[in-house]
Amino acid sequence: MAWRAEVIEHFETRSTCAKDARDESIRQLEREILRKDKALAEASALLILQKSRLDLGEQTRGRTVTVSDRKAVLALVAEAVAQGSCLHTAC
Repeated sequence: MAWRAEVIEHFETRSTCAKDARDESIRQLEREILRKDKALAEASALLILQKSRLDLGEQTRGRTVTVSDRKAVLALVAEAVAQGSCLHTAC
């Protein structure tokens, strides 16, 4: 029965260093996934905004913008911000 005592001793004295390193690695990967997810949401929102801007017929400088076009642009900017884009980037 000496083997039983050795096994019990092994599991009682086993270090948790490997588990701590694994946990830290998992937390780091989760943070990286969140960062990349936010970046993807921002890029997606900007692409949608860019496509919508082209659909509106981007006007040249000096022309009067109609109220309906202004409202449409504001709605698109609000949508881009809601999807994760920064306000200054969306404008």
